[in-house]
Formats: sequence, C-alpha cells, structure tokens
Amino acid sequence: MKSATFLSFDPEFERVVSEVITARGGRVGDQQMELVEDGPDRGRFNFYGKTPADLDWEFRDPPWEAADGVTLPDMATVGGYYVECGWEQQFADVAKAIAEAASGPVWVMDSDGVVWDAAAVDPERIVL
Repeated sequence: MKSATFLSFDPEFERVVSEVITARGGRVGDQQMELVEDGPDRGRFNFYGKTPADLDWEFRDPPWEAADGVTLPDMATVGGYYVECGWEQQFADVAKAIAEAASGPVWVMDSDGVVWDAAAVDPERIVL
C-alpha cells in the first residue's frame, strides 16, 4: 500500500478526519479509520492516527521540499498522522475534504518528502 503523512497543528485533527471519513461512508475503529470507495481511482483509504514519538523522525528529519506555492510548517512542532491509500485521485479528494473541514492549515508529506497543501494535492504529481 502507498503512504503519506498528514501534517497539522490542530489538536482536534483526528476528530476532523473522523467526521470526514464517516460522512463519506467510512468507519472509525480503535486502531484506524477506514474508507472504502468503489469506482475508478478508488479503493481503500486507511488513517492510522498520530505518528508515535519514536517514529517522528520519518517526517521531522529533512530533506523536505515544498510543492509549488507551499510554505513549510515548523517541522519541529507540527503533528504527523500516517495514512495509506493506493489511489492518488482518491487520496487527493479525501485530503481536500479534510483540509476544507479543518480549522487551520493542513499539509501532506508524500513519500518523496514533498510537502503539499492538503487542499491542493496534485494526483498526477504526488508520490504515495
């Protein structure tokens, strides 16, 4: 499965994700949130929650690169949230919905260390 990391300063970020996932027909469990959608460029989107402190280096340590027009958050203090999704278009659509529901900025770090505005993920360029 392909993966990425959501970045947010919002202490209620997991609640926001939960609301978006359930509104789209997904389920929220003890260990993860899961959204399964049918159709082209659709499948399973799994949100695993906050990255454990002993794995923070995976998004805190450089190198990072900002996608076009993105200002990087303070990587030393931003929270990271691990997600897996096999379809870039589905990921971009869900990321945009989460960004629109959030009370503050939300970013996504892809597997190449590129940080995107979650509301403007390019499914043709993101590397999950």
